[in-house]
Amino acid sequence: MSKILYVYFRKPCENSFQKRKVKNICDSFNPDNISPAPTFLFSDKNNVYGISNPTANLKKNGTNVLLGKLFHKNEDWRKTEIDYPDGNYAIFRSNKNKIEVVCDNLGTRCVWYYFDDDLFIASTSQKGIIEFLGNFQFDRLVIPWIISTGSLGPSHAWDKRIEKVPADGSVVIDKNLWTLHTKSNPVNFNPQILPIEKQEKKLFDALATTFKNLDKIQNWNITLSGGHDSRAILLLLKKFGNIKETFKTVTWGEKAAMKDSNGDVIIAQRVAEKLNTCHKYFPTESSKENTNEIIEKFLKHGEGRIDHIAGYLDGFFIWKNLYENGVQGIIRGDEVFGYNKILSPLIVNSFMGLTLCSDFSNLKKYEFIQNLEQKKPNYLIQRKNESIHTWRDRIFHQYRIPYIQSALADLKFPYVEQINPFLSKKIVKVMRELPDDLRTDKRLFKQIMTKIDINIPYAKRDSNGLVINIVKQRSMVSLIKEELSSADAKAIFPEDFLNQVIQNLRIENKEKKIKNKSFLKLVKQSIPTNFKRFLSQRRNTLMLDDNVLGFRVLIICRMHKKLSNVVSKTVE
Repeated sequence: MSKILYVYFRKPCENSFQKRKVKNICDSFNPDNISPAPTFLFSDKNNVYGISNPTANLKKNGTNVLLGKLFHKNEDWRKTEIDYPDGNYAIFRSNKNKIEVVCDNLGTRCVWYYFDDDLFIASTSQKGIIEFLGNFQFDRLVIPWIISTGSLGPSHAWDKRIEKVPADGSVVIDKNLWTLHTKSNPVNFNPQILPIEKQEKKLFDALATTFKNLDKIQNWNITLSGGHDSRAILLLLKKFGNIKETFKTVTWGEKAAMKDSNGDVIIAQRVAEKLNTCHKYFPTESSKENTNEIIEKFLKHGEGRIDHIAGYLDGFFIWKNLYENGVQGIIRGDEVFGYNKILSPLIVNSFMGLTLCSDFSNLKKYEFIQNLEQKKPNYLIQRKNESIHTWRDRIFHQYRIPYIQSALADLKFPYVEQINPFLSKKIVKVMRELPDDLRTDKRLFKQIMTKIDINIPYAKRDSNGLVINIVKQRSMVSLIKEELSSADAKAIFPEDFLNQVIQNLRIENKEKKIKNKSFLKLVKQSIPTNFKRFLSQRRNTLMLDDNVLGFRVLIICRMHKKLSNVVSKTVE
């Protein structure tokens, strides 16, 4: 998805200056390792917007723009305040009286906005809004969320004036009254008590309809792992899709995964051979760039919204390669078919990335962290009479997808589009009407896919690296120490806290770490289920790795510096 900066002035503006300003900001969104398409610019007397690296998927009509893709080509998306169409998208639309910015049903792409007495700005980039405003007001409330989750959390942006457009909702500006209001559809799980055969038919019909309606994806790649979801995408496209060309699939992972016959990389290759796809594999560690350059790219494209750097140690070579080979987008298998069986609220929060600093026992040694203000929004707390499994999946819909998974998507959007057919409105509606037992462990979905599956086992191991291993490498530890010792870091954090974090950093041998990980996996597999249940119910605290903490503090320092420097360049 190209990035957009959309500005509307309450009073007519001087267009030539504003167009140059918007163009310069949009140009800065582009990666430095590709030759992007020229920024698209539009202006009228009150409205200026720019779109960086516009792709063939982009839809625009005057002041109306759709970034992303609809799951039905005939849906009307341009009229304000009508039902939100089905798809993965961000929509900007207006008429004589209204402006409306819309996010899809699960908020798969974040749109941020700013509103004051003179102007309205909406963008898929927080940096773009800050740069246009020309000043940065750091929101310190992001600090505990980045420390405890590696993300900005569910409530805040880097700048305290910036808000997020709600998932399955919109922000509406009345141009005449100059007022703003937000609206969104509620997220409710309402189990329908039906025979399992009828439940299966409902989900099967939703899957079939979604994949039959996918249009113009000939130049797209399917991301193929060794798991259920990506294989299901390929099988359903083959069964219901309108593609006559050979499917293109892509897999990535650590180099060591090429020797693991039960890992994602090898299993994906076997699936690709069986289904006769044009398949590519990319190692994630191959890069001639140093660690600092990789971190800089990672923070530029993701704007510090997530700490999952493991898949980008190649310096974004995968995405450069796809872009330069004419790939317009990727089709991923992110889904809502139900999560694993979880037995305690703490583990639910941990798996969803919704932990608080107070959930980690070892963070109590940091006085600075103990004094931070952090509160979970009420809508993410388990409701009265809500089962733990319904709550688990509701958090997945309301937090994990719009905040964590959308942040991961942002890293790829400067290069290619991305869609997740399993997140269609039709499929989501069916899943929210299933009882817990048919969602847990994806029971109903797996039952359907068994009937069209191929005779290849599923992967037993993930082939991607872990942040916890990467941040213990010597080069990364050196960078963290350097950043946390800087004057910029000391302007945000107390010096004694920074020194304490630095002292707790450790360098570990990579081979030893892998052996330890394998041993722990064997131990976990040997524990009886009843005893696992006992342990999970008794567990009331977590541990945050000290090097992961150091890396998250580095992200805060670097992003504060980047956004402050963006402002100074704008002023110049």
